[in-house]
Amino acid sequence: MSTTPDWLPSPRARTAIAKRLASAAPAMATAALNEMTHSFTWVSALEPEYRSWINVIVRAGVDGFVTWFAEGAQNSGVRNIFESAPRPLQRQISLQQTLDLIRNTIATVEEHVSTQMPRGDRAVCKTAILHYSRELAFDAAQVYAHAAETRGAWDARVEAMVMDA
Repeated sequence: MSTTPDWLPSPRARTAIAKRLASAAPAMATAALNEMTHSFTWVSALEPEYRSWINVIVRAGVDGFVTWFAEGAQNSGVRNIFESAPRPLQRQISLQQTLDLIRNTIATVEEHVSTQMPRGDRAVCKTAILHYSRELAFDAAQVYAHAAETRGAWDARVEAMVMDA
């Protein structure tokens, strides 16, 4: 059984599309960041350090998409881009806000693909975005779930110490 998705083009075509995506990646990330700033007032209200981490995450997401696509769209190749963010950022932005950022970035990348990529690339790129965005959403949920479990375990330890005292 082949592990290559049936929607993925041949390696040669995929390499050509990936090169075009790679050249468009900086513009897509910049457009996504600009759209976030305009769409979500809370982004502008963040301290500069946290805004810069959002910038890093968005750029890692767009670059990760290009790499994931170029390497054959294998889920095992997806690196959780949210793990690189510092823990204080997780306390600054909620899971809902993170999902809003993911949706915004995906919409911006889709718009770019629809208007800037050659017509022959558009369908496969949109399908790839759909698959990659699913992985991103699960990655975000995993990071926030792990943080909640850690807080829950810490709360239980504190409660036990208080009860023992």
